[in-house]
Amino acid sequence: MQNSNQKEALREQILHQNIWKLMLKMATPGILGMLVVSINNFVDALFVGNLIGQNGLAAISLVLPLTMIPAGLSAMIGVGSASVLSRAIGSKDIETQQKVFSNLMGMTVVISIILTILGYIFAKDLIAFMGGKGEVLTYGATYLEIFMLGSFFRVFAIASNMLIRAEGKVNVAMKYAAISMVVNMVLDPIFIVFWGISGASLATVAALAVYSILNYSYFLRGQSSFPVDLKKVNLDRSIMPQVLSVGVAAMMLQLMFLVQQTFVYKSIAHYGNDNDIAFMGACYRVLMLAIIPVFGMVQAMQPIVGINYGAKDFTRVKKIVKTFI
Repeated sequence: MQNSNQKEALREQILHQNIWKLMLKMATPGILGMLVVSINNFVDALFVGNLIGQNGLAAISLVLPLTMIPAGLSAMIGVGSASVLSRAIGSKDIETQQKVFSNLMGMTVVISIILTILGYIFAKDLIAFMGGKGEVLTYGATYLEIFMLGSFFRVFAIASNMLIRAEGKVNVAMKYAAISMVVNMVLDPIFIVFWGISGASLATVAALAVYSILNYSYFLRGQSSFPVDLKKVNLDRSIMPQVLSVGVAAMMLQLMFLVQQTFVYKSIAHYGNDNDIAFMGACYRVLMLAIIPVFGMVQAMQPIVGINYGAKDFTRVKKIVKTFI
C-alpha cells in the first residue's frame, strides 16, 4: 500500500507541482546522469591513450561513431517506449502500461541479435571504411568485435533505464548509470594491463552488463510504478507503431552523428594521419562534457511532458516546454 501511495504521489507531483521547482528537481539528476556517461567516454580515452598509446586512442576514436548504431537503436526502443509509458501513466491506462516492458524486451532481443552477428562479421570492414589502417585498423577491429558481442547489454541497459526515467525517477536512473561508470573506471586500467585493447572493450561491456543487471533488478523487485511481466517477451503490435513513431526520430539523431563523424574521420584519414585521428577523438570527448546540460534537461523534460500529456493537461504541457526552453 505504501509503495502504491508513493507511486501515486510521484504522479501527482509531476501533474501539479510548480514547474520551476519540478524542473530543478528532475534536471539535476538528469544532468549528472549524462555527465556520468560522458566522463565514462573520457576515462576510456584517457586510459587507452596512456596505457596503449596513440594508435590505441586513434582506434577507439574511429570506433566511437560506429557505436552510434547500437546507441541509435537503443534510443529508438528506449525513447519510444518511454513516451508510450509516460503518457499511459498520465492517463492511468494500465493495459498499455502492462505491455511496455515485454515489448521492450522483445525488440531488444531481436535487434541485439542482428547487431551482434553483423557487427562481429563486419567489424574490420567498418573500421577500414572509417579510415583505419595498419595497427589502428587492427586495434579498432578488435575493440569493435568485442563491443558488438555485448550488444544486448548496450541496448537493454540504455532502453530499460529510459523506462525508469519515464516514471519520473530520474535520480534512480542516474544512480545506476553512476555505478556503471565506477565499474568501468575500476576495470579499465586492470583489463588493459592484462589484455590490451581487448581489455578496454571488455571493461566497457562488463560495465554495461552491471548496468543491465541493476535496471533488471529494479523491475524484479517490483519498484516500478507500472505493472511488469518479467516472464513475457514479445513484439506487441498494438503499441509498436507508437514506439516507432517517436523512437525513429531519436534514432535518426544518433545516425546523423554517425554520418557526420564518418565524413570527418574519412577526411582526416585522407588528408592527415593517425596523430590527427587521435587528436580529433580526444577533442570530441572534451566537447561532449561541455554540452551535457542540454541533454540532461531534455531527459528530465520527457517524463514531465509525457505524463501531463497523458493526463490531457495540454496547457501545462505548453508551459513545461516553454519553461525548459
